[in-house]
This record gives sequence, structure tokens and C-alpha cells, in this order.
Amino acid sequence: MNVDQPGNRIMLSQTKNGDGRIVYLNTLAQQAIGAARDAGSLPTDRVFGQSQMVPDYVSQVFARACQAVGIEDFSFHDLRHTAASWMRMGGADIHTVAQILGHKDLRMAARYQHLSPAFLSDAVKLLDSAFAVPQNLLAN
Repeated sequence: MNVDQPGNRIMLSQTKNGDGRIVYLNTLAQQAIGAARDAGSLPTDRVFGQSQMVPDYVSQVFARACQAVGIEDFSFHDLRHTAASWMRMGGADIHTVAQILGHKDLRMAARYQHLSPAFLSDAVKLLDSAFAVPQNLLAN
């Protein structure tokens, strides 16, 4: 994993499907990575120490953090679903979300999106403009 701070991204040389990909970082993620680095670290140093590079380390630490603050039935992987949902409801199209999540198939990207009832209701209301009768016709 290589962090490109000026480019706001992480380059992964190999993911679980064998491909490399780029993970783009929002401001909060950049701040978290910056905080994870030691104050005297070099740009070439690891963000996480070697001891933290064991499988499921992040998931285990996340589970303990959730337990400590009373969050139940929520896993680290659920954050991918949350991010996909929030990006879609914020205006990102499904193709962009699929690319960000590393999905090659839009069906998988769709499985990750859990759109709120209010968002879906607002989407249906977009049809109202297609059936709107011009005000000048209503006056006659």
C-alpha cells in the first residue's frame, strides 16, 4: 500500500481479486491516516506498523471500538455499504460508486447501495415536472 498524500489516494498493488487499484481519500480519511503516522516518521515509513499487518487486524480493532461505545451489529465492512449509500444519495452516479468501490459489475455496486426512503421519494417526485401543466393553460 502506497499513500499518495498530494493526490489524496492510496495505491494498492494487489487486492483480494488479484488486481491493483486506487482508493481515493476524502478529507477525514486523509486526517485519520495523518494521525496514524508517528510524528517523526519519514514519507517512506509504513502508516501501520508491521505487527498490524495481520489479516483482519482492522476489523478486529473496529469491532472493539464499536463495542466500547455501545454500537452493536456493525462491522468494518458495513462502512463500504454506508459510503456507497451516502455517495449515491449525495449525487454520485452508480458507475462512479462502482469504480470507487472496485466493483467490476454494476449489480454488485447496486447491492452495496441502501437508499433512504426520503431519497427514493424525492427521486419519484422528479416525474412531477414531466406531467406539469403550464400555468397559462390552467387559467382558461
